Amino acid sequence: MSTEMLQVVVVIVVYTIVALFLRLKFKIKWIWSFLLAGCATLLIPSSIFGSMPSGDTASTQSTQSTQVVSQDQAHITASNDHNNKEEVTQQPSSGIKTTFQYGASLEEVEQKLGTPVKQEKNFWRYHLVKFKTESYLFDTKNKVAGMLITSPSIPIYDVNLGMNEAEISAHLGKPIESRFDTTESNVHSKIYITTYKHDGNIINFVSQTKNSKNLYAVILQE
Repeated sequence: MSTEMLQVVVVIVVYTIVALFLRLKFKIKWIWSFLLAGCATLLIPSSIFGSMPSGDTASTQSTQSTQVVSQDQAHITASNDHNNKEEVTQQPSSGIKTTFQYGASLEEVEQKLGTPVKQEKNFWRYHLVKFKTESYLFDTKNKVAGMLITSPSIPIYDVNLGMNEAEISAHLGKPIESRFDTTESNVHSKIYITTYKHDGNIINFVSQTKNSKNLYAVILQE
């Protein structure tokens, strides 16, 4: 039942009850009973229904409440998205499971991994900094430009050191280049390099001979 209809019903009921009460209680004439009852019922809409919201008002309030809830939910969602983005930024951004990725500063890496145990200039044309657990290549701005993987425990897109070329190709596809090289060798007089491009990375697996197990991997941004 609408508010307007309820007001009409209440007014009629109150008017009748007041008129009968005045007639029976005070024995006054019917005309005076009806007049006094009419005066009394004039106060009913403002006193009883004055604080009741109309259908439009209730609808507006409901809409406003819904909008507030939606805004709060949007704020919470945005906050969660922001937090999730921060977490993703702090985690490795690719299938190369090193602690840091391209662009991290030398200072950030040292804060996390401690004092370098060894440094080497002009390693694959970069500054190699070795830490206790991981090694990185830094550019002239001391930003990570690549990774040197020497541990089989660090996966490279489901590939680990100790695999040969055939095993790696089963995961990364056909290599873009395979060659013997001496210019990039800092440990052995001659090395065999198998190069892959994958997910924006140039991945170089280094072994002593063709199809022998890989000794280490040098990963650079494509």
